[in-house]
Amino acid sequence: MAGDGGSGSGFCMEIDVRAATIARPHGGPDAQGPVRWDFSTNVNAAGPCPQAVQALARADITRYPDPSYHALRQRLAVWHGVDERRILLAASASEFIQRITAVGERLAPAPVAVPALAYGDYAVAAQACSRAVVGAEDATATLRWCADPGSPLGQDAAPPHDPAATPTVLDAAHAPLRLRGAPCWSSDAEDAVFRLYSPNKALGLPGIRGAYAISPAGAAWPRQTWCDALHAAEPSWPLGAHAVGLLECWTEPATQAWLADARITLRTWTDSLRARLADLGPATCAQRDAVSLRAPAGRDSARSPAPPRLGRAGHHLVWPAGLDARFGAATGGARSAAQRLAAAGHRSPPHLQFRRNAAPMIPNIPELNDATLRSTLQARVDGKIKPLGSLGRLEALAVQIGCILGTSSPRLDQPQLVVFAADHGLAAQGVSAYPSDVT
Repeated sequence: MAGDGGSGSGFCMEIDVRAATIARPHGGPDAQGPVRWDFSTNVNAAGPCPQAVQALARADITRYPDPSYHALRQRLAVWHGVDERRILLAASASEFIQRITAVGERLAPAPVAVPALAYGDYAVAAQACSRAVVGAEDATATLRWCADPGSPLGQDAAPPHDPAATPTVLDAAHAPLRLRGAPCWSSDAEDAVFRLYSPNKALGLPGIRGAYAISPAGAAWPRQTWCDALHAAEPSWPLGAHAVGLLECWTEPATQAWLADARITLRTWTDSLRARLADLGPATCAQRDAVSLRAPAGRDSARSPAPPRLGRAGHHLVWPAGLDARFGAATGGARSAAQRLAAAGHRSPPHLQFRRNAAPMIPNIPELNDATLRSTLQARVDGKIKPLGSLGRLEALAVQIGCILGTSSPRLDQPQLVVFAADHGLAAQGVSAYPSDVT
């Protein structure tokens, strides 16, 4: 069974639930430290969110937070439009996964249902409680995990046939980074399950841990008994000052506006990454919000030389037998990282079997005639502290760049100036005082 990709990284792992222990591979830094080009996580590549960074700077770390977190619970409840008593706080998504699995073992001991591709901690928590792990449709389960968008491919994941029949958790870690389409879950289906939120990924700040869940409004099982047990099992001060600041900032209109703008940027980057990978030739899995590569069939990865290190150890361009190597599953990665990936592919050893196309690749360019975006960009330029139009053609250039990048907050990574020169032959007509080799 596969795991690791929901609230953690974008990678899958094969889990033997009979083993005494389960390794917990995650994206991001490992014992070798961070890498510059990291495709191993689903963190928002357009981050970090500046509003969230400012909120962290204002956090008062000289005092304990309110142990009841009354103001935070109230803020989250108002933002989601639910009763404050339905808010459950957690030190992280992984902490909540462990807690509800342990609580479920006491209240309804039976297997845990996990999707075929899912975050590995679901199975890890089940094994820690001596609970069997079964498939998503197994009727013997008394705790069921779902994720929409699914992980690690970002695919749509429809709700179970009867969400209220079994204690179910909908992991919404990637929901804020949905780049296209609409959720599969109706509001009634969402209200029948626990909804787990961990905004640090969407805000580009995975180093800040903090999460919360919304308990079901109604269910066919003893919902209140579960909620009381989850509250009782909550550690003291599960959230530090920085986590409180992050979750409070999450509900601010300015933060959500930044996130909406970031999704436009991420769509552009993801489309560009797909175009670059298509030029390299390996099988490309074009999921809705994901891009993946598949190693050539029949290749023995154990005897092949190591590819360029673009992620954490073991997370390279080539993935072991039968699995995909997934890069920036939810976001496609930053533009500079996509360029690095493409460059690495062109320098890769022969066993990668990349195919070069004879024709040069022209990256996809988004629609430039977006009147709303152009108006927003012009308003931002006009709103600067300067006389209107005082920067001349530079202002028009800024608006044009914003339209090309598809964002109201354009930023050029590694801008370059191209100079063209040619011998036009006029020097031979005697019009210049100097020969053509110096003009």
